[in-house]
Amino acid sequence: MEFKKHFSKKRFSLRQVIGMLTAVIVGATALAYASVTIPYTFTSGTMASSSEVNANFQALADAINNRTDASLANMAGTWSYTSFGSSLSGDNLCTVTHFGTLTLNADGTFSEVEPDTTNSCVSGASGTSGVYTNTGGTYTGTWTVLADGSGTLNAGGLTIPFQASRDLNIIVASRSTTSGNGKTSITAVRQ
Repeated sequence: MEFKKHFSKKRFSLRQVIGMLTAVIVGATALAYASVTIPYTFTSGTMASSSEVNANFQALADAINNRTDASLANMAGTWSYTSFGSSLSGDNLCTVTHFGTLTLNADGTFSEVEPDTTNSCVSGASGTSGVYTNTGGTYTGTWTVLADGSGTLNAGGLTIPFQASRDLNIIVASRSTTSGNGKTSITAVRQ
């Protein structure tokens, strides 16, 4: 209770409020964008001009809004992925989970290594459930990407569209099965 009384009597100037907000935003953004350079650092007891505060906010806005242009060369590398999906075939509902490694090559080819995974299905007619093993393997294909991070993975007659994050460290994809009764979501993170 004593703290509340003391705090409610304390008055903050506009500069102090701006300074506190800047510190919070700078701290949070620094975690997400470690390469952001903030032009001005403020210390307790010193005055900050509005142009300095605005320059710090502009640096943050530029880092948040600017995207690294995607290309085959700067997205090439090894990615860990997980995919979750479900499908309905007749009255059988199946859930599928896959994980593995995706290697994107700068020449527009890729390879995927997927270990064996266990999946489950439930029969709506009988109410029984079963578990089956999805045999993994190594798969190859081609990939494309535009400067905005949108692209496709192409293998075995499938085309899977994806979107890369602004910093090009995360890929998110989603696809429907050919029958339209299933959906798979894929997330890949650069290793």
